[in-house]
Amino acid sequence: MTYLIRTGSRAVVATLVAAVFVLSTAPASQAQEPPVIGEHPETWTYVSSQYPDASYSDTDGPVPVGRNPDTGEVTRAYFQFDLSKMAGRHIIRAYLSASRVVDCGGGALEFWQTNPISRQTKWINQPRWKTLLAVSDSLPCYRETIYDPDLTESAAEAAAHSGILTLGVRAVDEEASTAPTMLKNNPDLVIEYNTVPAKPTALTIANEWGPSSEIPCHKGKRKAYVRTATPLLDAYIDGRDGNTYGRFEWARSDGQLLGDIQSSFLRGPGRTHAYIPIGKLPGEGSYKWRVRAESPYGPDSYDVGPWSDWCEFTVDLTPPRQAPLVSSSDYPPDRPSGGVGIPGDVVFTSNGETDLAAYRYVLNDQLPLNVSAREDGSAKIGIKPLRDQRNSLTVYSIDRAGNTSPPREYKFDVNPTRLPEISSTDYPGGGEYGGWVARAGKLTFTPNDLASLIAKYQYTLNDDSAVTVRAEKVGPTSVTITPTRFDENSLRVVAIDKDGDPIWKDTYQFLVKGAPTISSNVYPQFEDGGGIGVPGDFIFAGNALADEISFYRYSFEYEWREVQAAADGSATVTLTPNSSGFWALEVEAVSRDGTTLWAGSYYYLVNSGSTS
Repeated sequence: MTYLIRTGSRAVVATLVAAVFVLSTAPASQAQEPPVIGEHPETWTYVSSQYPDASYSDTDGPVPVGRNPDTGEVTRAYFQFDLSKMAGRHIIRAYLSASRVVDCGGGALEFWQTNPISRQTKWINQPRWKTLLAVSDSLPCYRETIYDPDLTESAAEAAAHSGILTLGVRAVDEEASTAPTMLKNNPDLVIEYNTVPAKPTALTIANEWGPSSEIPCHKGKRKAYVRTATPLLDAYIDGRDGNTYGRFEWARSDGQLLGDIQSSFLRGPGRTHAYIPIGKLPGEGSYKWRVRAESPYGPDSYDVGPWSDWCEFTVDLTPPRQAPLVSSSDYPPDRPSGGVGIPGDVVFTSNGETDLAAYRYVLNDQLPLNVSAREDGSAKIGIKPLRDQRNSLTVYSIDRAGNTSPPREYKFDVNPTRLPEISSTDYPGGGEYGGWVARAGKLTFTPNDLASLIAKYQYTLNDDSAVTVRAEKVGPTSVTITPTRFDENSLRVVAIDKDGDPIWKDTYQFLVKGAPTISSNVYPQFEDGGGIGVPGDFIFAGNALADEISFYRYSFEYEWREVQAAADGSATVTLTPNSSGFWALEVEAVSRDGTTLWAGSYYYLVNSGSTS
């Protein structure tokens, strides 16, 4: 079993844990104390000269070591520890903390490294005693009964090879007349350690912070190009015990070192980074960099992992000087061509620039897009204009480092096109109220000149999920919507062609008949007003439902009452509260056929005083 030991002390009273405890990360300005664990033996036993064929494997009681003067019996003890979890770690210090059951008894002890033990270990079948590790003093009575031999070298060797450390304990003088030493069967192997970092992986370089700008590390012809002399170097480090940082260094392509820098500390496995400081790269040219992980465990002590492979990169600070050339036979600059949604090809050429990697282009107000350059520095794209008349295509050349050229603005005219239209008699646009909340209505999409191109429509009502419908092959396409809100509503419609590209979009604004309102000057909503016995007028306004409201139903003092609506859909009731505090007025607007068109609540507070 493994458990945490308080650092800076050999105290063995500790909180048991099931795995290696990892300390929190110290600030970058200081190293923290390394982790310390305590290992109980996985198995133990002793052997007796008086009972040479007996096994005492994992005995529950104390373990005797030495000679019994009354019987002449000689005993020896063995403790076996599993150190497999310490493989790959740097054992800084290790010692045994073994204690006696009683304060007196026994003489000096020898601590040996032996071959492994088993349940078959007996006096007649003892493991080989290989190396004497330590000899203790003979502890007198009434002293602290702890034996703490240093086992650093043997623990480190065991962890690096077999993962098993077996200790044998026997008396220095096995003919002495003193009583045997009675050891507890669960001594502690206390280990102070540090994890040697692994080789960093997943190296990237970037012009600035951000995952989208990271360039994976390559060598040879695929080396990275950056447009800054202060690039961001980044790598993954497996800092399992925390307290780990990256040591970055960079050099000329011939290997001449130019500088190094330490990253901030990591709290565990993760990515770490550092910028090459201003002035630490001479300028444009070819360079390389690498990184290793370092894990300090004292003011002047640290473990270092292996260096990563070199990552080659080139600094290019010079952008392309010439704007690219743009041409198109489908959409030439000198005459109207094509139409909205009709595809056409456009060609970009380098205009004499030799190291182009891509082009960036923006059609009208659409989002910028990139296209890779071919070996000859050219590129071809397809466009589908979303507007007729004058269109503008802005194009930039991009070199291998990401530098951009001056822009080239290519203007062309698209033949006049009758764009699709959205209409509805149930929910007309133009500021006219229609329909009602939860009342289904029909809207029509008329394709006009895009009839041969539109394959489907996608529409979104307010914040609802998008709905896709197939476009009618001939004529308009109708859809049914059901508004869920009063007053202003919005329907966004996109027409999509057979390639899945949007070729037209528009937003249809319409009004849904609005909700009635409740108001009162004497008892304003959510505020103190009036008083006990003070009458107050409550006004019900029909608003957009005025023509449909026949009467209002309202609840006052737990009684439902009715009041007829006026021609304008309004009504006024006078109510007199008989107690102070919180009041609620429930109101329903009802049509002539008895349908409840709307229901609402009005909350107000009645003052405790009376002004009647």
